[in-house]
Amino acid sequence: MGEWIENPAYYVTIIIGLLAGLLCGWHKDNRRFTEDLLRYVWDGISALFLTGVAYLLLLAIFFSIVYIFGIFKGITSDFCADAALLFFIVLWPLVFLTFNRKSEPAEPESSKLLDTLLNWVLSPAVLAYTVLLYLYFAKIVATWSLPRGGYRLPRLRLHADRRSRPSRPDPAEQTLLRLVL
Repeated sequence: MGEWIENPAYYVTIIIGLLAGLLCGWHKDNRRFTEDLLRYVWDGISALFLTGVAYLLLLAIFFSIVYIFGIFKGITSDFCADAALLFFIVLWPLVFLTFNRKSEPAEPESSKLLDTLLNWVLSPAVLAYTVLLYLYFAKIVATWSLPRGGYRLPRLRLHADRRSRPSRPDPAEQTLLRLVL
């Protein structure tokens, strides 16, 4: 599937398509042409930013699922490549076309970008991650096992503290070490 992406003709076709889209509404005055050009650039950068954030959030959720539940370990590289193709070849142009409206004013509006980012990208990702955390909590309760992750760090720190001091610890500290270790 990736052979056509590695072909230089693909990139030349994309550049020609973008230039044709820019020049199709050919204007005689430079001011209107420059406004359209700046609007295209702003909309393209905004669309790339949104699809990039959405892609990174999807990867964070996917790798959290792989790490926490231990499933989908064999398809991580394929998933990353397929998700990148989906986001940057399909969704990026769609988001660009959503932002690129001729009926709206030519000034770039950051509130539209922020509104779209919060309502259509971050909110679903936070909701999905919340569901993931609840499922992880249910797994911990069902299997009655300690959570995976950094729960060993306090133990390692106490080990390092105990071994770094040549003197004998006080009785309260010995009791704490016996309980933890």
